[in-house]
Amino acid sequence: EMDELFNEGISSDYSTKPDVSIVIHPDPVSTILSITTEHAGIQSIAIYDSAGRLHIEKAFSTEVDCSFLQAGSYIISFLDKHKQIIASQKFIKQ
Repeated sequence: EMDELFNEGISSDYSTKPDVSIVIHPDPVSTILSITTEHAGIQSIAIYDSAGRLHIEKAFSTEVDCSFLQAGSYIISFLDKHKQIIASQKFIKQ
């Protein structure tokens, strides 16, 4: 599933479903990534690096500690209760 995501290519405005309003900030992030959304179906998040390796998988919250991630590009995916991806966004860890 993640291979599919990366094979599509990544651009700075990458999003699987732009109709879902999810704002992540700051980008680039150094410590805490804040998430603003009114989408009620998001149950969990997963953060992958550009090679598709999973670094964080946790229940959804509006703040994610990214301080331990190495500098680079990541994708945060927002998942529903069936672990299906609702939306994904690219961000930079500095």
